[in-house]
Amino acid sequence: MRKGNSTFFHGDNILLDTPESVMQLLNENGVESVDAVLFSHFHPDHTMGLRAISQMCLPDDTPFDGWENSSIDVFMSKHTRDRLDPESSVPGYLLRNNADIKVIEDGDEFSIGETHVTAIGWEESSESERKDVFGYLLERNGSKVFASPDENKNLPVNRLPKLDLWIKECGLFRKAPDGSKLRTDGFWDRMMETELSFEQSRKQAEEVDVDRVVFTEIEEVYRRRPRDYSSLSNELGDDMEFGYDGLHMEV
Repeated sequence: MRKGNSTFFHGDNILLDTPESVMQLLNENGVESVDAVLFSHFHPDHTMGLRAISQMCLPDDTPFDGWENSSIDVFMSKHTRDRLDPESSVPGYLLRNNADIKVIEDGDEFSIGETHVTAIGWEESSESERKDVFGYLLERNGSKVFASPDENKNLPVNRLPKLDLWIKECGLFRKAPDGSKLRTDGFWDRMMETELSFEQSRKQAEEVDVDRVVFTEIEEVYRRRPRDYSSLSNELGDDMEFGYDGLHMEV
């Protein structure tokens, strides 16, 4: 996950979140077309690659005389839409001419091609009065995938059906592999008011009937190398693993 947290769903060409290096990720993995974008929340590490949307919308024929009829469907919550205001933010400006923005609410259902999508929202913190983080249940050809890439602390796991695949936030590690603390005790306690530890994230996953879990939102601050995650995956069992750039998953 060194190039950012983003997932591409083949078949109906759906992209979840646009980190800064999303264009590089798409190119490296041979993705030639994106037909729709889903946003989980407004945080910069999930939206600052919005420049990619304008590149996705480039007309096939030249010369072209404007951006009309060259926009892409972009789904997001009202809170995310407000934070990405085209008049007051850089990401919003990048959306202005190239996105047909679809503001969605918790529980909304819609279709993208042959994929049925259900939006499930929750509050980022217990003090929030709005559902500002979204996960998406994608159903296609009998398979069910749920993607909740970040901010999973208050995710309502009781609303999830039996899943073939869950792409979810890894959660924070308190210590490095050598046992040294990554954060002071005070800082850790403050973060745990709104964040999820890895142990808590794993427990969330165990509460749901799911065939396979792939942990994402893996940060450099965790001081772990690929071999460390591979070793930890072996301890977790066959149904849980850690994602990495370019990981291909089939359901």
